[in-house]
Amino acid sequence: MQRAYRDSTRRWPVASSRFGNEAGRNMDVRVTRLLILGAAIAAAGCGKNDSETTKLTVIPQGSEPSSDTTLLSAVARSTIIFAGTVVGFDSSITGGGVGGRGGRGGGRGGAPALPAIQVRMDSVLRQPAAMVNLKGRIALMLPRDSTAYPAIDHRAVFFTYGLISGKILGVQEVKRITITSGSALASVKAQLIKTDSALVDSTIVAGARDADAVVLVRVDSVVPPNVPDSIAALGSEHTPDWAIATAHVLKLYRSQTGTISPDVVALFPKGGTSLTENAPELQVGQRRILWLHQLSRLPAALRAGIPTAGRYFILEARDARAASDSGRVGLLLPP
Repeated sequence: MQRAYRDSTRRWPVASSRFGNEAGRNMDVRVTRLLILGAAIAAAGCGKNDSETTKLTVIPQGSEPSSDTTLLSAVARSTIIFAGTVVGFDSSITGGGVGGRGGRGGGRGGAPALPAIQVRMDSVLRQPAAMVNLKGRIALMLPRDSTAYPAIDHRAVFFTYGLISGKILGVQEVKRITITSGSALASVKAQLIKTDSALVDSTIVAGARDADAVVLVRVDSVVPPNVPDSIAALGSEHTPDWAIATAHVLKLYRSQTGTISPDVVALFPKGGTSLTENAPELQVGQRRILWLHQLSRLPAALRAGIPTAGRYFILEARDARAASDSGRVGLLLPP
């Protein structure tokens, strides 16, 4: 008998500093926003017809406020980037800016609550692959701050991250670049291409600093973990739905020990839950570049009795790249 592992929309108590602090904090932030926004929409829409006006009080918990307003930082923090036109405002939905608390009670530190900006999404430059095409949608955007509050018909490229999607699309603004012509939009698109390239390079290098090994592999098998119920009981409701991949190492870019076994065993989470939606999934026959982390770095509650000896795990999107990036990774991670 095997026990099915379950995901949860709560924070994973991960052991290492990277996974316990940065990733855990980001998960907390995302989950809190989704819970609050979802509850607000459910409460506001309960018992009403679709034709009735929906009144909401949105309380975004926000990512940590950042003084870095560079394009590189904005792109790194954004999940939805679009060229849009301001078409109105909605004072029934308010926010206190990035990191602030909104709602009718005002923003952070007693600052006044800012009404949501209604923005028509004229051209979508980036959005999560799992979402339907957002072009033409009206987004309710919580402004980053009260400075340079846009006027009706203001056109700009908005850098945002999604708060909730469905009948209502709610986003939090990170950065805004005003556009007045088609050439201005083309210029922003060109800047995005250069910024994406720089972000890829920085992600490759930063990931290597934390990984125990960076390797190009061929995936030979993928199986579920074979853990008896008595041992799997060590896990919790937060334990991911793990799969185990065995892969042959085709190239070693970097290793903390300088060497690695010709064949490696790595756990990866399956399925697209709120916590693993960006986790890389491996398939038999694939060639992938992996940033491997020792499985012993995960607490027992997350691996639920799965043996750690000689095993690794991958968890975040940056832990895997296509084999076609081999030359790029090789240049950035010289022996």
